[in-house]
Amino acid sequence: MKLNRFTAGIIMTAFIGAGILVSSQPVHAASWHSGTPTVLRGKWRTKVLHESGTPYTRRGYLSVKSHSFNWHAAFVPDPSFGAHAKYQRLSKGNYIIAGRNYGNEPAGGVVLSYHVRLYNRHKLYFKGLGTEKFWPGHVYYKY
Repeated sequence: MKLNRFTAGIIMTAFIGAGILVSSQPVHAASWHSGTPTVLRGKWRTKVLHESGTPYTRRGYLSVKSHSFNWHAAFVPDPSFGAHAKYQRLSKGNYIIAGRNYGNEPAGGVVLSYHVRLYNRHKLYFKGLGTEKFWPGHVYYKY
């Protein structure tokens, strides 16, 4: 009798151990989230920037809504609009925001992506990635 209970106990322990080992897979949260981070939403602008060799001054503007963003860099003729926005949080205060631009693009649009570094609730750094990477990044302030 004692042998049967002992054998049954070992078999049960083996099955439970195997179940734990088989089902213990690492769980990762979704890396991309739809919309934009709440802390980035609002209107942002740069300080007045001076174009070298000319008397012209301009500001860059950034508007972030819940599912889209609009970026008009200083001294760039056309603004960039990102619809159906999604974001990835890299670390605390570091984000990648991506959205589709449908203006004068192929039927599916073109994905535009940007790196955002949030310094505090009123100051961030915004820099283009991919096709927008040749434009310099600037510091934007909430207004």
